[in-house]
Amino acid sequence: VNGQTLGEPAGVNLVPNFDLSDGWDAGGAIITPNNVAGPTGKTDAATVELTDTSQFVYDVCTVTASTLYTASWYGKPGTSTAWVYAFYDDTANAWIDRIEYTLTDAVLGSNGWYRFSVQVTTPIGCTSMRVYPQRGQADTGVIADAIGTTDFWGVQLEAYHVATSVIPTYGASEARA
Repeated sequence: VNGQTLGEPAGVNLVPNFDLSDGWDAGGAIITPNNVAGPTGKTDAATVELTDTSQFVYDVCTVTASTLYTASWYGKPGTSTAWVYAFYDDTANAWIDRIEYTLTDAVLGSNGWYRFSVQVTTPIGCTSMRVYPQRGQADTGVIADAIGTTDFWGVQLEAYHVATSVIPTYGASEARA
């Protein structure tokens, strides 16, 4: 418009492996990377299976204290019908949030994939945070419907007030100019 280029802002995905392919803590859950076709049609999405409500998956991100972040991910339900996202302050060894979510909390995209996005502000002093797209327990207790399978792709954490398009990462954070 008027000679301007429209696009997204520069950004950094702080999640080291956006496709759950490596480095994720499975916490008893079963992660099968590159198991199904993701939203782009490429077979690079992971299947996560929880067989018990004490299980989870997370990755650790280096963050800045007292900063607003947006976490986002694509999910495609298998046998699970509810999920729990969570954020944990590794610096202070304390939960920031553990909230149950359902498909009504997402935007339906192509091929049955839903995009979830939530905001979190890091506490004072927090420089390392765990990002959980799936857990079996929320602040309110056990979520029985979390047992089962879900496909995940495009997990992202960015210091921005909304989720932007996925910035692929393969072992380290990655920037978009």
